[in-house]
Amino acid sequence: MTTSAWTLEKDRLPAFLETLRGEHRVVVPRRVGLSDVVFDDYSPGVPIPLDYVNTELPPKDLFFPRRETLFEVQGGTAPALAPPPPEKPVALFG
Repeated sequence: MTTSAWTLEKDRLPAFLETLRGEHRVVVPRRVGLSDVVFDDYSPGVPIPLDYVNTELPPKDLFFPRRETLFEVQGGTAPALAPPPPEKPVALFG
């Protein structure tokens, strides 16, 4: 079994996350208040804390949402059921 590893320099992180945003929903840690850290969607220019220990909530809700859209009703006089639009896969950084 071969293992490969690579290092990403801090100054190249925004460009890497922007590349991921093309095909994924990118979720990163975000500082709220003085010391709380939560996972949130990536926004360019918003600093990403790299020095936190734990987040307030685990990222479980990203992979097992509490609510899920099963279908949508479309049309007026003759309504039809339509599947929801496909969601992008989640890329979690943190």
